[in-house]
Parts: sequence; C-alpha cells; structure tokens
Amino acid sequence: MYWSPINRDEFVNLIAHQVYPEPKRLQKNATSKSLKLSASIIGAVWLNDPKDNSVRPDAFVVDEESIREFLSYTATYIGTHFPFSAFFNVISTDEFDSLQKRFSSSPSNEHVLNAATGAVLSEAYVQSGLRDGGVEVVTLQSCFATLSYCMAQAIYSGYHHEVSEELSWRWIRSRELVGLLPSKLNIRPENSFHVWSNIMAYADLSRTNSSKRARNSVSVNPTILEAIYEFEEHKELGQEIKQIVSKDVADIYEIVELMSGAKEERVNLFNKIVLDFHSATSISQEIAEFFVAFLLAKIGEGSILYMPLANLAAQRFPGAVIWYGFLSGLHKKTDVLTAGNCLGRRLARYIEAPNKKINSLDRDIGFHELELLHQDRHRDIGFRTEYSNLVSIEIFPLISGHFRVSREVKETRPLRHVEFDRNDLREIRHLIRRIDKMLNRIDTAPRQRELFSNDVSDARSGANRK
Repeated sequence: MYWSPINRDEFVNLIAHQVYPEPKRLQKNATSKSLKLSASIIGAVWLNDPKDNSVRPDAFVVDEESIREFLSYTATYIGTHFPFSAFFNVISTDEFDSLQKRFSSSPSNEHVLNAATGAVLSEAYVQSGLRDGGVEVVTLQSCFATLSYCMAQAIYSGYHHEVSEELSWRWIRSRELVGLLPSKLNIRPENSFHVWSNIMAYADLSRTNSSKRARNSVSVNPTILEAIYEFEEHKELGQEIKQIVSKDVADIYEIVELMSGAKEERVNLFNKIVLDFHSATSISQEIAEFFVAFLLAKIGEGSILYMPLANLAAQRFPGAVIWYGFLSGLHKKTDVLTAGNCLGRRLARYIEAPNKKINSLDRDIGFHELELLHQDRHRDIGFRTEYSNLVSIEIFPLISGHFRVSREVKETRPLRHVEFDRNDLREIRHLIRRIDKMLNRIDTAPRQRELFSNDVSDARSGANRK
C-alpha cells in the first residue's frame, strides 16, 4: 500500500487536474497515527505503486473528527462529483485501523459460508412477511436488505467480531436516514445483532485457534459459542444449554432424544414445545432462541426448506429464525446453496465478493455523506442511484447495505391555481419597475452606430443648442 499526505488545495488540484503527488510506501500494519493526519491534511492511498503518477488514489483517509467537515467541503468545491463517496472511497482514521487489523484470509472452516448464507436466507424469509412457500419465494433483493447480509459480508471482508456493534448501529441509522421505520421489521435489529455477534466470534476462531481456552477469551456468550461447536461436531445440543433449559423444561433430555425420531413426530413435538416454551420460559432470550433453533434444525437435518415452521417461533423467539438458517448450513449435506433454484449459491457469491479491495465503488453513497446530506435534504434522496427505488449505502468499508426507498412525485398544480402571497406580489412589482427603468436607459442611450456617425452627432448637438 502507498500513500501521500495532501492539503486541501492539493486535493482540489488532484481531483480537477489529475495531478498526483509522489507516494510513499506504507508499512503493512501501519495505523492511522503513523499517517499524522489533521483537519487540514488528508491521506491519499493507493493499493499498488502508481509508478507513473497517473493512477488516481484508491481511497482518501480523513481524520475521524473532521470527516463530515471534509465531505461538506467536497460538496462545496467538488461539484463535478456528487455525491463524492459514489466516486471516491472516503475512510475515517478509525475505519482505516479496522481495515488494517482485518484477517488476511477467509474462515478456514468450509461450512462457515454455507451457515452464513443460511442465516441470511432465513432472516430474509421472515422479514419479507412470507407465510406460504419456502425459500423459493425469497428474492435476492430481500436478502440484500437484511442486517444479516451485512454481517455475513463483514466475516468475508476479514473484520473481527468487535465491529459487529458499530456495523449494526450504522445499519439501523441508514434505515432511518432513508425514512424506513424500525417498527416495519419482523425481526428487530437488536435480535439479529445478538445472534451475529456470536456467529462472527465463531468465524474469528475458525481462522485461528479454536481451543476451549480461546473460545472463553472472546467477548460473547461462551455457552452459545460452545453450543455451536457441539452442534457442528455432533449435531447435538450443548450440555450447558441442556442444564439451563432444564429449569423450565423438566424432560429436556427426553425431548432431545425424541427429536431423532420420525420426521412427522418431530414436527408435532416442535409445535407443542414452542407453544409451551413461549409462555413458560424464564431463561435468557439468547439461550431460548438457540434452543428453539436447535429443535427446528433437528427436523430439517440440514435442509432450509422448513422455514415456514420458523414463523411459529418468530414472534417470541426472532433470533431463532437466524440461528435455524445458520445451524442448517453447518450440516455436511445441507441444501442451503441449492434450495430455491440455487438462490443460496447466488447469494454466497455476493457474500464472498468483499474479498475485493478498497478500490471497489459498488454503492450509491457512503454512510458519512448520507448523514451529512440528510441534515439538508430531510430524507429526500437527492442523488443518483443505480435503481429507482433502491439505494446502496456503504455502511462500513467494503460492506454495503441495500435499502428500499419511495420516491414521492410532488404534485404540481396549473399556474392559474397558484396563490401568491402579498409580499411576493410586492416583490414582483418592484422587479418589474426596475426592469422598466433599465430598458428606458438602454433605449435612450446612443446606439453604437450613432457614436461613429457625423450626421447623427451633428443633428443631436444642434438639437441640444436649440
């Protein structure tokens, strides 16, 4: 990676004339502090050595405290590129540090992609309000509109699980900025976040050491994390969760055994347990959701075609829906990628895409610039988007969320029906009088040909003498 510190004048010159400064090599693990940026100095960054100084920067790194002021500056002085973040990557110093800390490889566990894909499909199904059919009625666009999709991208972008909270908040904030209400969601963002913070921690460990000591060192629920490994290895419920659930479900061990019987019996048992568990449980929401998801995954045995059953649990245990898709993907013979005419495989292709570099520009606007524009435009999407009713927002470097927006066509009335205020009419009369005076002065002033005509000049001078 290469970079060059530039001031505001150099920045404007760079954009306008494509005159690039001499870059310097950046150390592999360099932090934003080593760039020594300030409100007046920004960092132009190239992924590869621009040997002939003719390659535009792949990103601009801006001081965290100054990023909104910088974007306001671009809106004022760089009107040729609007919104600016649709044409150039603008990264805060904190985001730059998160990028530098990323894992250099994808999760080593081959089932992680299948499991992440299943989680996205499950959330999309319930968020869409679908009641009939299964994964075949889910669309790619409904998958892109979920928080799960952004979290899955984060895993394959190499981010650590610590970014999940910031990522979740920005996704919620982006929805608000385009006028989408949280009440419209069947699965609340906080439910998705609690599930994905554990999934991302599991993905982190799959890249490194997955020993029990390492599992206990991450900042998530160790009981849930251990249960994921137990299900992955043995397709069983973790012993710790069994002990916790037994406080409300006395015959938990018998139930778990019965969930290995005939499929029809498992479905009937699931329906009964969820209804009873719905009114009786006093254990934590996280544990309850994982337990319900485990029961549903035992019915499916790797198949995601049982999503309609998830509707029964979605209202009381919304996180269980996401867990069900995830656990289904951990099976060796899962149909997550092939169900619904290979919808999952198409989705997985997009999830893996963030292995792209920071020079990618597949969004309509960046999160920081959207916040800035929102102050002035009051939720009006006043910039060009790729699709008429959809806006793609880069909520974190390499991670884009897709949000449906409604563009209201303002009603226009015929001119004869427009009512003017008295002050408006007074101003119009004043302007008319000024224009009339200006026209009179132009009319009485000598024309250019008169200035150089002796006859006309003599005639006028004679008239003046009389």
